[in-house]
Amino acid sequence: MRESSMYQEILAEGREAGLREGIERGQELGRQEGLQEGRREGRQEGLQEGLQEGIEQVALNLVRSGMSLEQIAGVTGLSVQRVRELGSES
Repeated sequence: MRESSMYQEILAEGREAGLREGIERGQELGRQEGLQEGRREGRQEGLQEGLQEGIEQVALNLVRSGMSLEQIAGVTGLSVQRVRELGSES
């Protein structure tokens, strides 16, 4: 039994509408997931940068207090060269 042309037209319109809706939903979900991932990565990077800045501030304070560069490097985990740079930047 052949389907009517009207039925075929309605079916095609329904498929197109479903496809558009699926694409829109997929794009929205992708945007939401991207935002969440971006926020997560941003927080992680911010924490790492803040930790590094804190370590460097402690190292600078120790340089100013007269502690040796080698001791500061050992305590902070920074290289002697980086400790030296921090001391010369202040």
